[in-house]
Amino acid sequence: MFKITRKTDYAVRVCVALAKQPRGARLATQSIQDKMFIPHPLLRRIVAELSNAGLVRTFAGPNGGVELARPPAEITLKDIFQVMEGPICVSECLMDPQSCPLEAGCPVRERWGSLQATILAELARTSLRQLAEEATAAAAPCLHAGKNSPGGLAVTEHQECQSHIPDTEKEETH
Repeated sequence: MFKITRKTDYAVRVCVALAKQPRGARLATQSIQDKMFIPHPLLRRIVAELSNAGLVRTFAGPNGGVELARPPAEITLKDIFQVMEGPICVSECLMDPQSCPLEAGCPVRERWGSLQATILAELARTSLRQLAEEATAAAAPCLHAGKNSPGGLAVTEHQECQSHIPDTEKEETH
């Protein structure tokens, strides 16, 4: 089964937490652990792998912590995925065509290649900057002038601002 592992998901969480920080700001691993709900032993291994790959830098000491090694706009989901999982391949026949007894005549091989290209393109076009901006926007409440609210501020039914709220939350707020 093609599946994003928990470790890769956690690695993305670490990088998004770092991307939300001002350039050059460091986060303590304890802060990352608390914000992203990642078990400490696994967090240490993930940070080490990301550091070895040059995606993050680590600093020891009282002012230490972890920071992105490059600007968030220059690091993509593809970069993180490949560090944590290795090359992306949805079917062995794409890596080794001779592994398929049908080889070039296989009608499915082309579809697997198309699926893999789509996945790679989506991962490559999604930067940490984009994810950090989306996470920040999703966490911000929508406050607009409301007729019946004290001070004129209320969480409203403003359609543009409701688009990022899951339907279950929308029902609870009305």
